[in-house]
Amino acid sequence: MRNSFCVGVALLLLAALTVGGCGSGEADSPSELLVGTWVTDLWSAIEVFNEDGTYGVGHTVDLASGDDVSQAELGFGTWSIDGNILTRSGDPEAPYCAGIVGTYEIEFLDDGDRVAVTVVSDDCPTQRRDFGSGLSRYTESDS
Repeated sequence: MRNSFCVGVALLLLAALTVGGCGSGEADSPSELLVGTWVTDLWSAIEVFNEDGTYGVGHTVDLASGDDVSQAELGFGTWSIDGNILTRSGDPEAPYCAGIVGTYEIEFLDDGDRVAVTVVSDDCPTQRRDFGSGLSRYTESDS
């Protein structure tokens, strides 16, 4: 009986150590968390952040993304993150906020499904108001 108890405790310890060691221990970087499709909290514009550092904005996912980000309906450009500072540079050919650079302090909330946005600087009133309202990760129910 004592041997069975000892074996049981040893197996539980082994299981606990194995499960505890499964994760990489590294959190996703802000860039990795931002890549994907988002909805702005104020006007429900769709914001698509691509792995290659480009972004597109539109009223629907199709109008914000695609094979060529320069076809995005409302705006497009490049983005980068340094720490918790996001910089978006509007392309000079974008329909809105052309050539304007916006800088924002961001904080990921709700396990990365929401982003609190604080405008640091942005000379485009529409972008400052809409993007600055915050982001929620896009789901099919948002379409």
